[in-house]
Amino acid sequence: PSVTIIGSAILGALAGASDVLGVIGGGTGILLMVDILINYYQQLIREQVEVVMPRLGALLGRK
Repeated sequence: PSVTIIGSAILGALAGASDVLGVIGGGTGILLMVDILINYYQQLIREQVEVVMPRLGALLGRK
């Protein structure tokens, strides 16, 4: 439970800071973009991208 609370506090601080700084799309947009990018990265790794596209695998640091 403490990890959840700490993670929520960090995400809330990130969203609040980006709203205060006037980031395009606001804090929620930044969090959504980061989440989508992380999911794409995890999907590429799951599909063993280094077997299909060796150069992309090397770019991601898998080889």
